[in-house]
Amino acid sequence: MSASAVEVLVAAKTAAREGAVLLSNPLCGMRTARPFVVSDSLPSVPKITSINPYLSMLMNFHGDTVDFESIRSISEAIALYKKNARLRLMAHNDNTLQEFQVIDLHMIMDAIPTIRT
Repeated sequence: MSASAVEVLVAAKTAAREGAVLLSNPLCGMRTARPFVVSDSLPSVPKITSINPYLSMLMNFHGDTVDFESIRSISEAIALYKKNARLRLMAHNDNTLQEFQVIDLHMIMDAIPTIRT
């Protein structure tokens, strides 16, 4: 199945409204920044240069109450993806895509041990 990040987030938000709980933040690992830009008049500020095209999330679908924190987190991710549509649609070379895959994999692998059953 192939779906856009926004479609995945909307489906996750629907699941959260039906009682699922978000176990990993969808914004983790989403953005990459170029090195800090240094200016004489401004402090060093990272500039977002790309958005990770891979979006993995962990959710618990055994809940029976609405988790408003999950809905808020997903809503923020949807807004950020829509706001940065130009960056989201950038073409990436194979090396960059592999780097994004590794970032996404490690974010999920790091989150799994924190999940309580």
